Amino acid sequence: MIYLAILILLLCTALIPERKKGVVSYIFLYLILTLVAGLRYRVGGDTLAYINDFNKLPQFADLQRFDYLNAPYNPLWYIFNAFVKAVWNDFVFFQLIHAAIVNGAVFWFFNKYCKYKYVAVLFYYILYYTYFNMEILRESLAIAVFLLSVPSLIAKKWFKYYTLAFIAVFLHSSAMMLFFLPILYKRLSRKYILLMCLLLILLPIINIENVLMIFSFTDQIAIKIKSYMSSEINIFGVLMQLLVVLPTLVFHFVRKKNDIGQHVFQNNVSPYLIIGILSLILGGFYRFLNYLALLNVVYLADTFCSIQTLKKSSNYSSKLANFAIVMLLIHQIYYYVRDTSEYRIGTRFYMLYFPYHTVFDPQIELNRERIYINMMDLDYHY
Repeated sequence: MIYLAILILLLCTALIPERKKGVVSYIFLYLILTLVAGLRYRVGGDTLAYINDFNKLPQFADLQRFDYLNAPYNPLWYIFNAFVKAVWNDFVFFQLIHAAIVNGAVFWFFNKYCKYKYVAVLFYYILYYTYFNMEILRESLAIAVFLLSVPSLIAKKWFKYYTLAFIAVFLHSSAMMLFFLPILYKRLSRKYILLMCLLLILLPIINIENVLMIFSFTDQIAIKIKSYMSSEINIFGVLMQLLVVLPTLVFHFVRKKNDIGQHVFQNNVSPYLIIGILSLILGGFYRFLNYLALLNVVYLADTFCSIQTLKKSSNYSSKLANFAIVMLLIHQIYYYVRDTSEYRIGTRFYMLYFPYHTVFDPQIELNRERIYINMMDLDYHY
């Protein structure tokens, strides 16, 4: 099974001391993750919809007269697809280019900011790999652009940061949260803890949808805002989302308790927790966490590895860190094994990704196709 083989490979490389690993091994892992995503055949839920749409998207020659304002997607998505089609009009080539860009941005980001980059790659693979590479294809491109803007965010070079933020928005509307990020990107303090409490108190009387609609530059953004605000939540969903948010708070507490020192993404804790808390109440807000996720992965990887090197007297902290990782793993296990019988009897969510087929072994999995079609209430025929 290819997913398990990659997991074992990443576990082995993560366990090898950093000084014994070189550039070649890091590039090798990048190529493996890129090729697995790029050469897949009808693997992933949203991938099926993107395959269906691909031939309908405009060619490069059609871009000038294309009606971007009334199109369902954001303008740069059409432009990106048109450029890819101009080189080779084939969805497999598109997958390869997309995977190369997204994973390239992720690996560059980890290499630049993470002391324990192989552990970060392991966390990325377990928590976000299939989601970023096989589901949210448009949004993951916007996330890749955001990762490129992080140096400007840290250095407070606002012109460059907001230029890239606009590019991200014109790839996917959820990137509008990047305009608010500098306001929230502060060190977690009593002031921000009070702010989070105040948000919870004020939420019932604030119409957040109206506030966000101020930033609806296009119809696509307005539609996306309404979609996010209409997302329903339930108690079990809240509990599952807590398993995503709480580990960051645990790691923050452990860093302070052991005086590990400031981290490059210490300021990311505040917006991550604030948006995480909002997502417990407003279902659609979990999408905004996608942009902060990889900054959080670096924070978790560096903190987790730093804690493991502490003296035995800090055993309590090590146990807390391990417990936080277990919470994340429980969430991911549930994510993959949750029941999808309402869409197709006797199925589980992981069937969207397993069995895995490549373009060299093109097989259609009926369960996968029907789960996604019924999940999205589509009427595709194969």
